[in-house]
Amino acid sequence: MERKRYTQQINPTITLTFTSTLIWTTLGLITRIAGARNQVPNKTYTISELAREFGITTRTIRFYEEKGLVHPQREGQKRLYSPADRVRIKLILRGKRIGMTLQECVDLIDMYEPRRNNARQLHSLISAVTERRATLQQRRKDIDDMLAGLDEVQELCEQALGKRHNKIAGTKAK
Repeated sequence: MERKRYTQQINPTITLTFTSTLIWTTLGLITRIAGARNQVPNKTYTISELAREFGITTRTIRFYEEKGLVHPQREGQKRLYSPADRVRIKLILRGKRIGMTLQECVDLIDMYEPRRNNARQLHSLISAVTERRATLQQRRKDIDDMLAGLDEVQELCEQALGKRHNKIAGTKAK
């Protein structure tokens, strides 16, 4: 493939030289990026697609809609969810999976500001995770203590049954 050279004088001191290959590669990249930008906002998801993807019921998604957490477009009776709605559902489910309440999930998600570094959101999440971990560790300790108590009671019962069995066996032997 023959490469043609293109020269463009920007000003008296700057001259740019391009090859045809570089121009076509750059144009292809720009076209793909522009196409992706134009494509993503137009992508929509039906309620059934989201329910299937996340393993939840359509009722759960309608509940999130009723609470104002997602805002689908309507085409007649059909709900069409945006990529932003999909991400909100994903984040809510992720938060609920680690034991956060729906309100805690929403509060954290609503802190997101795309034009900032989101340090406040991240600090809040770290705090929520730390609190949740402490709660779960306390529950684990409580469960371990209860299990130890059950083991002790079971052992005492079995010992009492053993003594009773030995008494009954000793009485029959006489």
